Amino acid sequence: MLTLKELIDQLLSVRKLPSLSPIVLMLEQSLDQEEPDIQKISLIMGDDPSITSMVLKLANSVIYGGRRTIATVQDAIVRLGLKEIRKMVFDLSVVKFLLERPGGLIDPVKFWEHSIGVAYCMEVIEEMAHAVIADGSQAHVAGLLHDIGRWISATYLPEIYQKVASGETGKKDIIYVERDVIGLDHAQIGAAILERWGLPLNIVHCVRFHHEPEFSLRQEHKMVHLTFLADNICRNNRIGDVGEGISASLKEKDWEFIDLSSEKEAFILEELKLRLKYSEVLLSIGGLENKIQSSSNHNGTGK
Repeated sequence: MLTLKELIDQLLSVRKLPSLSPIVLMLEQSLDQEEPDIQKISLIMGDDPSITSMVLKLANSVIYGGRRTIATVQDAIVRLGLKEIRKMVFDLSVVKFLLERPGGLIDPVKFWEHSIGVAYCMEVIEEMAHAVIADGSQAHVAGLLHDIGRWISATYLPEIYQKVASGETGKKDIIYVERDVIGLDHAQIGAAILERWGLPLNIVHCVRFHHEPEFSLRQEHKMVHLTFLADNICRNNRIGDVGEGISASLKEKDWEFIDLSSEKEAFILEELKLRLKYSEVLLSIGGLENKIQSSSNHNGTGK
C-alpha cells in the first residue's frame, strides 16, 4: 500500500499532470476580498483567452443573454454578478481540465454530469435550509470538485484504479475498497491535490470528508454535510456516474442535521433538473461533448 506522500509524489511525477489554471486561483483570491475590484478581476480573466471566450459566450447565451451583446469581460461581470462569475469560471475550468485527458477509465461527460449535479444540488439544499456557511459559490465549487481524486487516480494511475474497480462488488462504500487496495481513498487524494493547488481549506475539507461528514471539523460540519447529502442524492438518482454506484439510503438524521426532512428530496430533485439544463450549455460552450464525440469517431467507435 502507498502512503499519501508516496501517492502524491507518484502523481506529481506524471508528465503533464493537469492542474487548475493559475488564473482561477488568482481570481479566487481576488473574489475573497471584502470589496472585490471588478477592473482587476477583468484583467485577471483576460489573461486566459479560452476562459474569456467561454465566459463571453455564456454571458450572451439564451440563459443570460439580454438585449445588448456583451463584448468585454467587465461587461460580463456586470451582467452576471461576481457570484455567478466565480461559479462559471470554476465550471469552465473543470471542463478544460477534463478536456486535457478525456481517454481515461471514467467517462468524462458522466463525471461532469455528476460533479455539476452535486454542485447544483448543494446550492438547492443550502437555499432551502438557509444553511449558508460561506457564500453559495463556495458550496458550488466544493460540490464541483468533490470527486476530483477519483478522476485523478482513474486517469493517471490506471493500474491502481483497475484494482479498485475489480474489488468494488459487495462493499457498501467505495472508500473502503480504495483503502483496502491502496491504503488511501479518493477523498484523501482529492483533498491533498486541492490543498497543493491552493484552494480554500473549507473546500478542501468538504472534499476530504464528503463520505464521512461525522469526522469533519466542527466549524466545517454543515458545509461538509451539504456535500455528503448532495453526493448521495445524485448517486442514488443516477445523475452522472463516477463509478461509485448507488449509496446506502440516507437516514432521517442526515436531513435533520441541516434542519430539513427527507420529504424535501422530491422537490430538491425537481429543482436540480431545472438547473442541470444550464450545465448542458456549459458543456457545449466548453467543447467537452464535441471533443469526446470527435475522439470516439476517430477511434471508430462512433455511430
